[in-house]
Amino acid sequence: TNKKSRSSLEMNDPDSRPEIAEALPNMEEYDTVFLGFPIWWYVAPTIINTFLESYDFSGKTIIPFATSGGSG
Repeated sequence: TNKKSRSSLEMNDPDSRPEIAEALPNMEEYDTVFLGFPIWWYVAPTIINTFLESYDFSGKTIIPFATSGGSG
């Protein structure tokens, strides 16, 4: 593991919030949001925190799902 890699630095910084490349237009039009992501080092990638903090999910149903191909 390279402790100086971008992913290592982000995962070890609880305040890390990577930028989302493109905002989702019209989030208010969705009633249900499927939120999928890979598991990195036993947790969701930090950009998921960015996403969750960037939108108002009041009154919406959030359906999270994750994939993991590691840890044995």
